[in-house]
Amino acid sequence: MTLLLRASSLRHLRLVPAAALLFAAHTMVAQAPAAAKKPTAPAAVPDRASSYYHYGLARLYEDMAVNAGRSDYATQAVEQYKLALDADPNSRLLQDGLADLYFKIGRIREAVTAAQDQVAKDPNDIEAHKLLGKVYLRSLGDMQSTQSGQMLQLAIGEYEKLAQLKPNDVETHLLLGQLYGLNHDSAKAEAQFKLAQGIDANSEEVALNMARLYSEQGDPKRAAEVLNAIPVDDRSPRIEFALGASYEQLKKNKDAIAAYHRALDMEPDNLDTERGLANALLADGQLDEALKVLTAIVAAEPQDAQSQVHISEIQRRQGHYDEALKTLEKAKSRWPRTRSN
Repeated sequence: MTLLLRASSLRHLRLVPAAALLFAAHTMVAQAPAAAKKPTAPAAVPDRASSYYHYGLARLYEDMAVNAGRSDYATQAVEQYKLALDADPNSRLLQDGLADLYFKIGRIREAVTAAQDQVAKDPNDIEAHKLLGKVYLRSLGDMQSTQSGQMLQLAIGEYEKLAQLKPNDVETHLLLGQLYGLNHDSAKAEAQFKLAQGIDANSEEVALNMARLYSEQGDPKRAAEVLNAIPVDDRSPRIEFALGASYEQLKKNKDAIAAYHRALDMEPDNLDTERGLANALLADGQLDEALKVLTAIVAAEPQDAQSQVHISEIQRRQGHYDEALKTLEKAKSRWPRTRSN
């Protein structure tokens, strides 16, 4: 999927594996017995001056951790956040900041607990839901299938809430649509993509996601229609490449060739687009043109055995059997070897 998770800003610090800790944290929170109710104490008056002071130190240590890559600065940042929260326990800014810092430094269990605590206090806290969604999203590929399925449901729940809280946010609808797609719920995925399209009719990401969904449903005609609706002058290389792939599925080889050429006019050195063009040329019977493109690909990437095989196919179809055999031998020598047990 085209789910886009950026690296942590504390990339110099060593992050621990997230998935196992996250699953354990969520299970512990879900199974924890309800605490006995205590008499409600009068709310303490926040000490704003102390809170601001420790928050300033927390941000300073966090910046120093980023610049120096030192875990001790990150630890100091956590401690300063806690002191700031002691002074102002109900601050959404501080609670969200501490949860986000835990996530950045790989303390996933604490990040989840802090964010869930904040959601319990304020169910409409956007930043807390964003953090939980981000953590669940990041963990999807790190877990076994059963646990991954549970993480997917948790991620969907967070982004459904975010879509309610931020109904005009295109990225939220796109991510939720992608998650529905992973959950094999095409109707809900399409609905989210259409909501995103209604917010930003010119979004390239919306068009690509809708086209991908229709293609995965076995409907390349609708995929091509979505991409074709974008004026030619507004199309990016990615749009033209996706359009070429849709036309290939529809066996409209000349249209595919034209789309790939337009993509290469904008991005001449894209080997994936050149491979698409070569395939379309082959399917259209333009052997000489396909051979030129494939030869250029192999010159740029000598280990591309698949392109060598296509060259051999052209040579065979042109009756050059000795050359075809030599090219196949080259391809064989460059094919990735699998180890035998």
